[in-house]
Amino acid sequence: MTPKSSDTTIYLTEQEADRIRKTATEHLKKCSDLAGHAREPRDAKAAISQATGAALMADMGTMTLAHPQPITPPLLIVSQPYPPSLIPISELRPIKISELQLSTHHRGRQLAVKRMSPVVTLSTRSWTMVQDDAGEIERLEIALHSTGPGGRDMLESARSFVLKEPYFTLTPDGEPTLRIDHPSDLLTITAPTNKAPASDPANTQLTTTVSPPVKAKSVNATSVGGRTEVRETATMGRGLFVVGQVVKRGEVVMGEKAFCAVSGVGKTAVTWDGRDGRVRVAAVGLERAVVKKLLGNPGEIGQVMGLFGDWEGAGERVVEAGDGPVVDVFRVQDIVARNAFGMGEGGSAGLWIRAAYINHSCVPNAERELVGDLMIVRATRDIAVGEQIFHSYDQSADYEARQKVLITTWGFECGCALCVVEKGDEPAVRETRRELAKEADEFVRVARWPAGRLAIVKGRRLAKKIQETYGEERYRGLPRLATRGIQAWLAKAAASS
Repeated sequence: MTPKSSDTTIYLTEQEADRIRKTATEHLKKCSDLAGHAREPRDAKAAISQATGAALMADMGTMTLAHPQPITPPLLIVSQPYPPSLIPISELRPIKISELQLSTHHRGRQLAVKRMSPVVTLSTRSWTMVQDDAGEIERLEIALHSTGPGGRDMLESARSFVLKEPYFTLTPDGEPTLRIDHPSDLLTITAPTNKAPASDPANTQLTTTVSPPVKAKSVNATSVGGRTEVRETATMGRGLFVVGQVVKRGEVVMGEKAFCAVSGVGKTAVTWDGRDGRVRVAAVGLERAVVKKLLGNPGEIGQVMGLFGDWEGAGERVVEAGDGPVVDVFRVQDIVARNAFGMGEGGSAGLWIRAAYINHSCVPNAERELVGDLMIVRATRDIAVGEQIFHSYDQSADYEARQKVLITTWGFECGCALCVVEKGDEPAVRETRRELAKEADEFVRVARWPAGRLAIVKGRRLAKKIQETYGEERYRGLPRLATRGIQAWLAKAAASS
């Protein structure tokens, strides 16, 4: 994958997307074919040597970041989500590495291991070699959510671990590995400090790899503007409605500080989702930040897990399972994918919990603006009491392009009044409009200021041609999205003349 610009926008050719699909489907097929097969023993010396060399190479790669290179986003393969372990460790039966079977979740079991090699830290995962008390050695990988309290890698935070209901599978390169997706499925065993009471009979202390809840200094998402209410809709799930009094055009409907926001380059990855076979760009930096915040503040798990996501898992019902907070990372992944918004260039993204209930329309009655991580939603026309609030998730002028973005990113096709009319246009008419809009966009891009008389004449001619692709009766009262750019340019030219 090669970015075609200096920002973090990722462009994939169809060939690159096909290659990703092929790699992912071949990986899933291999996992399926080997499901239930017995694990093959590893040579301990060779395994530790492999990990040591890989850790050295990863460290050297980190040092080269001082010399910027073209960004190649990592690939994440999401096969089938699975829930985190909800059974307390005291109720799980021990299992040994030699008993592991490929492509298998070993339900009802627990595996105790100790780390035997350096940790290999990569952009979307970290791994090491671990050994059980029988001397068998195996690879252990934490996918995506490997950073523990204080920013330290979870695998480096201790020497001994317990895996709850261990998952044994293959990496995309075909190497067998124990895989941790949910951080709560990995517990660390830490030795007691010298300050522990002498009467304490425990030789070790079992702790989860999350920080204690942040209390007094925790800054939670806050909202201003109490004229909204979440309600069920007839066809769109839940939505946000105006209550109390009419919101006039230009007034603030609501303002909300992001529950979680991230900024900076390298916060995205290309994902292939086995549930629908689609290739997407995921805000993995935001996913990590949300999971980390929820583990540190379990009282907030319910409100985030209550948002819409394709993978339901245990929903918002499970917060703890005996060994500490439980966060279903696959549900967080889907919630972020369906509800988060970008914050301009640079890979920044955020999750706003109440604003997430605002549904999409290509003919919205509100618009959002950002001041840092504060989202302000303002009415673009009067909104009556009991009326649902809408803003536009994608403002592409082209009907096909807009629908493609909506179905790929948010999982639905828009059926608003504008889309119904545009869908009814002849394909040839939409193609003519598309080509004229491209010509107008290019005209605006290269136009010089102040605008000359001939340029204004050409601009008006382009606007008229685009306008003629919209039937007057059919589009009465509806916006002509393809004319926005050229009309804005003409307005600016008129104001400056």
